[in-house]
Amino acid sequence: MESIQELKNRTTNVLIVDAFPVWREGIKSVISSNENVEIVLETVDVASIRSAVTNGLVNFAIIDLEVPKGDGFEMLRLLRNLNSHLPVLVISALPEGIYGLRALKEGAAGYLTKDCTPEELTNAVEKIRTGRKYISDQLAQKLASHLEGGARSLPHERLTTREFEVMLMLGQGMSVKEVSDKLSLSYTTITTHKNKILSKMELCSLAQIVRYVAVEKLVK
Repeated sequence: MESIQELKNRTTNVLIVDAFPVWREGIKSVISSNENVEIVLETVDVASIRSAVTNGLVNFAIIDLEVPKGDGFEMLRLLRNLNSHLPVLVISALPEGIYGLRALKEGAAGYLTKDCTPEELTNAVEKIRTGRKYISDQLAQKLASHLEGGARSLPHERLTTREFEVMLMLGQGMSVKEVSDKLSLSYTTITTHKNKILSKMELCSLAQIVRYVAVEKLVK
């Protein structure tokens, strides 16, 4: 196993998955100051991502959870399935308190919000590329509360990540068929997820899901 010093001196070949050029440029300008970090690919094209990861062209990924024609958790799962050792840093405009723990549970090595400082981004990249995890103080406290059983459990926290994804889509007014098409899952599967969501959250209708998502500000 490589030491931290050896990892620091190794070239880190980075994949950036973010649909917005301005955010990509910002990320690049910050992390490229490290002479051992090289941006190899920036894309949201799944075929290109598969090829780069499968062929070993990248050894670090930075992704947004809001990717076009899909969802970021699915992208995170894809990267982890292609290479279970690939460290992934999630940088998202979505609130850390709601999405950070789920990202870590899905295999992310760290989570940052897009209002982070350049120093926070630099620190996160350096920690992760040297084999460690990056967890902010706020997220660490939330994680500790969950482990100790002291945190107030909100209804949506009872859901699996897939159920959470489906709930968000339904909560934004998408029909079961639209969710089915977007996630490339059968209508029956999405209906099953919907029923489990209603049961676990003790809700009675799609309208209540929509209201819940709006009240809890789970989407922007």
